[in-house]
Order: sequence, then structure tokens, then C-alpha cells
Amino acid sequence: MKRRNLDIFKRGHLSVFYCTYCSKKTLELFRPPNKKRKSGHLKKIYCPHCKIQRNCVEINGNGQYSYQDFLNEYNDGVFNEEGERRDDKWLTHGMLPM
Repeated sequence: MKRRNLDIFKRGHLSVFYCTYCSKKTLELFRPPNKKRKSGHLKKIYCPHCKIQRNCVEINGNGQYSYQDFLNEYNDGVFNEEGERRDDKWLTHGMLPM
């Protein structure tokens, strides 16, 4: 590998995904700098605990959305059966949809 290609790994970040149905960690994924997503981004991936493809929340170290924010949303019932955020719950929490 050329030196230039190794620098991409230094600038990337590790994202952790949590299932919106069971709230367990499903995947850790390295994202290169040109594929960054906001923390709190929803992505459909396979949950090994539920044994089905579900919406999962992406949490990375450079966003304002943390694991504790996800747990608060999960416990307050912000996510519907499909794993999407319910609009009425966003209004009560004072958060803006991403």
C-alpha cells in the first residue's frame, strides 16, 4: 500500500450501531472520511439478536448524539415497530429530526 492510502484510515472513524427494537449493539463499522454520517443516523442492517433486518442507530464519537441519548429515546418509546422515529415524540423531546 502506498503511504497516501494509509492516511485515509487515520482520518476515518468507528461507528457503532444499536438496534432500535432490542437496544443491543449490532455492529461496529469503520467509515472512511468521505462516508461520514451524522450521529443518530438510522440504517437498516441485520440484528444478530433479533435475527432479522432492522433499523439501527449509528453512534460515532464526533456527534452530539450519544449512547445515552439513544437509551433515553428507546425507553421513552420514540421508535415505532419499524424502527423509525415517531414525529409526535420528537416534538415532546424538543429535538429536531435529522
